[in-house]
Amino acid sequence: MAGIPERQSWPDLLGKKADYAKKVIEQDRPDLRVEMKNRGEPEPPIEELDRVIIWTSGYPFYYVVEVPTQG
Repeated sequence: MAGIPERQSWPDLLGKKADYAKKVIEQDRPDLRVEMKNRGEPEPPIEELDRVIIWTSGYPFYYVVEVPTQG
């Protein structure tokens, strides 16, 4: 019997508060590092398969503005 495939993206978190999104991702995939960055910050130069970046709207609300995706 095959298990449930691990999630690699979280489209349902688009528009949600970033802190909530971080908790959901950490719960779904405790093996991944979750980083939060503000929209407009430079993208990391290297894709890392053990990481999810949550791109936020920044101060003062910090909503998720891009679908969080592994890598």
